[in-house]
Amino acid sequence: MYRDLINVAKEVILIADEKAREVTKTNKGTVSAGEGIFDVIFNPNPYRQRFLNVLEDLEIEQILALQTIMYLGRDKEYDPNLSPAEIFQSNYDSLVSLGVNKKSIEINQMIEKVPLGDYLREGYHILGIDI
Repeated sequence: MYRDLINVAKEVILIADEKAREVTKTNKGTVSAGEGIFDVIFNPNPYRQRFLNVLEDLEIEQILALQTIMYLGRDKEYDPNLSPAEIFQSNYDSLVSLGVNKKSIEINQMIEKVPLGDYLREGYHILGIDI
């Protein structure tokens, strides 16, 4: 399943990297305690819609697969004696066992992670695919 999502992952990584560069450049990230709702409304995150354009058409299982790769790249918790397919499946099963929310919530949980691009690249690297 994760091999079928390489092109989607590349698109998400591209957007995430652009967002990370912008956040670094402006030194402005997500809403902080000092920002009000009007700041969010009148200064919306321009990357959010780009993420949604890529991810909303995916099935929930595909979103969970990308999350699996993201968490694998972030946490780097896996058995190196397993094959890439076994590493993926083990981590996917663990993620699903925690419970699955609505697709929109799962997407939001993923696109809020920083640095998302690095996590996806590293996750795919662990699975033997460099993107």
